[in-house]
Amino acid sequence: MIFRFIAFMKVTQGADGPRLPDGDDRRCRSDQANGKHCSLAGDARVNVIPSLTSYHNLFVLEHNRLATRLSRFFADDEEAFQQTRKLLIGIMQKIVYDEFLPSFLSPKAMKKYKLDSSNKYKYDSKLDPTIANAFGIAFRMGHSWIPTFMSVYTNNFDPFRKQFLNETFLDPNMTYIESVNGGPSGMQGLSYALSALESSTTDRIIEDVVRNSLFVNTIKDISFDLASLNIQRGRDHGLPSYNEFRKVCGLSDVRSWGTSAGHRGLVDHTQEAITKLKDAGYSSPKDIDLYPGALSEKPVSGGTLGPTMECIIGDQFRRLKFGDRFFYQNEKTGFNKAQQAAIQKYSLASLLCKNYNFKKVNFPNVFKLADPIKSCQTIDDIDLKPFGSSSNGGSTSWGYKLRNLFQRNEIIEKSSETLEEYHQK
Repeated sequence: MIFRFIAFMKVTQGADGPRLPDGDDRRCRSDQANGKHCSLAGDARVNVIPSLTSYHNLFVLEHNRLATRLSRFFADDEEAFQQTRKLLIGIMQKIVYDEFLPSFLSPKAMKKYKLDSSNKYKYDSKLDPTIANAFGIAFRMGHSWIPTFMSVYTNNFDPFRKQFLNETFLDPNMTYIESVNGGPSGMQGLSYALSALESSTTDRIIEDVVRNSLFVNTIKDISFDLASLNIQRGRDHGLPSYNEFRKVCGLSDVRSWGTSAGHRGLVDHTQEAITKLKDAGYSSPKDIDLYPGALSEKPVSGGTLGPTMECIIGDQFRRLKFGDRFFYQNEKTGFNKAQQAAIQKYSLASLLCKNYNFKKVNFPNVFKLADPIKSCQTIDDIDLKPFGSSSNGGSTSWGYKLRNLFQRNEIIEKSSETLEEYHQK
């Protein structure tokens, strides 16, 4: 029997199944004596908090699960690996645009920026998809969602264990909780909790565990303040003020501390928020930094963010979608209609059911607690038949194209067509 290994992402065997490989134990507060190590992933921040580790782990498990099923369609492991990688990227894009973004952006913003998959896709070669400086600050709105506790739940969504979040920074112990008498393992239980607990609202309130206890060093009695770091990041990058971004977004110019539109006040803020901004030391509303100014706005109708945040974040995801030649809905370089249909029927709920032994989950959108609870046994797996080698034209499949990349580039250099013209094919 021939075993295929090259198509897989590397994992190590844990007490409750495969998990991320062991990483450099200097990267976290590892417990090597008891076999509890830092994890290794493509992002060095994988060990920052246990729930983040659990989601890195989830997508590695899903890659290997898909690779096992896809390998029968392809002649070699490299081809299977590349096709699996491409498919998982498409699945992640679908989750982001059809599940994650609608959970906090308003329907109006989703429509304005053409973010959901129902919009006809057309790649725009003139659209710059690189990350805007302002997005690097605005997207940190999620820091107001951070809870006080890191929790582990059972697969029936019952509380099993919790710990102050600041006590879990760079500590892998919660990911190593072993399943006892049907209880949750660490990676699974962390994901159960993320699916079961309601997020904090997007507002100016950031929990003390990251305000005064971020990466606390009890020996030296020092710690960081995440909100202050975000403000300083904006200043370090030379970002204009909150007011300047309002004007860029077509919103009203702010010139006074009141809430009156007639006096050009902070019309998207409550009086309480205005008082807090004023007390923070800003001498003029024109001086307010982007992060506190946008984060403290009142949410727009149907959404969780204020209008400035919606503008910056919505526009960035529009660029990431229509400025990406390899976006999964681009039939020329992404996936054909049958493949897209298979991806769009799949969801984060499906991933959790297939890889983390969930019994039930909010479906179809796991990000929305209001969605009905559905048994995982009734949630279909992704249909991989459209992704077989015959569906992709045999030797013209993605893996074959990648292996011949340098040879093809040599042909391009010798031809009269430009690289952009070639990419449009």
